Amino acid sequence: MHKIIISEEADWQEMFQEETSVKCFTRYAFQAQADVDVKHLAQLIQALPQQAEIQAIDSEIFKRLQDEVWSEDLKGAWQTFSDFQAAGGYGFVVIGQERVCAGISTGLVYQGAIEIEIATAPNHRRQGYARSLAAQMMLESCRRGVLPLWDAHNEASKNLAEQLGYRFLFEYKAYEKDR
Repeated sequence: MHKIIISEEADWQEMFQEETSVKCFTRYAFQAQADVDVKHLAQLIQALPQQAEIQAIDSEIFKRLQDEVWSEDLKGAWQTFSDFQAAGGYGFVVIGQERVCAGISTGLVYQGAIEIEIATAPNHRRQGYARSLAAQMMLESCRRGVLPLWDAHNEASKNLAEQLGYRFLFEYKAYEKDR
């Protein structure tokens, strides 16, 4: 699990640059409201490979998310499923061969909005799982009347956001530190 630090202050950025345990990287900001095309999102969900299925995160799946490094951030700040649910958290995973291959969830919950957390197991990347999950999450967010906010951690996430209808605004520097 990583800590991501964001600061617009030049003094802080300079300090982070000098810190050897902190890695600088580029993040991508998007307009809060995506241009949602429900038909397009439904097609993205249908494009999921046949050997895989999307399931809602339940208590059993929530526990499984902490089993591997790639998926532990999908739990957000919550230690238990009941806390996750009570805070308004929700999400989905792709299950293939009885394993969690990818997931999407509410990294943070605000009044009327969520920040999306998405991850795919390294050996399951580039198979369309994240795209189908993101489409499912957007439709569920619309159903709940919640605005799904997207900030991209890397180029792949940036490209996915644009495919989903998010409008790119700007790049910014962020810093990552292992916990």
